[in-house]
Amino acid sequence: MQRLLEKHPALLAGTVVGTHDTWIRPQVQLGNHAGQTSLGVRWTLVELESPVSRLTNPGNRRATATLRHAVDQIEDWRRWLSTKLHYARSARDADGLGLPGITAEVPGLIIMARETYDDAAAEIRELHARRSHIQVRTYDWLMRINESPDPLRRDAPDQRLRLA
Repeated sequence: MQRLLEKHPALLAGTVVGTHDTWIRPQVQLGNHAGQTSLGVRWTLVELESPVSRLTNPGNRRATATLRHAVDQIEDWRRWLSTKLHYARSARDADGLGLPGITAEVPGLIIMARETYDDAAAEIRELHARRSHIQVRTYDWLMRINESPDPLRRDAPDQRLRLA
């Protein structure tokens, strides 16, 4: 999936709502993408995990090690940004990363797994969105928002795609 999204960055760019322009910066020391809105540049840290991974363990209905690792990765990036913010924002020609306007409070997005009817997965997604400002989404969601011309659907909860 990583190679596919690097080859077709517009698939990932569709996750940003209300953009005038969107840039994908794959595997910058931080995995991130940014969108230009009327408020300026908005950054999102993106962590991609396998589509065959699971959000929850079937036995105990808790977050899997894969999901916990993805959340930890985003939190690690935020901690790094809190100590290296000047370097991250500095232009590349000034030996920085060239990420203007990025902050240590940057929202996160984890894309992993396929959709299930598991209520625990929905609860875990809500928990991370509320507490950590990290959206946990599935690859089904990613494909659905790219099929829909309606940008408001991008924030809709994951639902099983109905095929006609």
